Amino acid sequence: MPRTSYDSVSTVKCLYRETLSADSVTDVFAMMLAVASLVLALASVRYIASLLYQVRSGDPRMVVLPALTILAAALLAALPPVVRAERIDLGEMLSPQ
Repeated sequence: MPRTSYDSVSTVKCLYRETLSADSVTDVFAMMLAVASLVLALASVRYIASLLYQVRSGDPRMVVLPALTILAAALLAALPPVVRAERIDLGEMLSPQ
């Protein structure tokens, strides 16, 4: 059966509704927030450098050390759920009772 113009209009309306769904609005907000944080971080580099004694704002060690600390904290926080999930017997969990 050939599509009518009404079907095309309803398809476009459906796609428009999906585009403006909560997920896409949340994604757009998250991207805007990330860009704003990057702009603020770059704008505050000179101020932060004036607060720290003998530390350059572009010092690679001062960039990598906090990033590694945050990564280690995230991995440490994820460890207990991973160990608990590893102990589950999938055969027993998925079998009907």
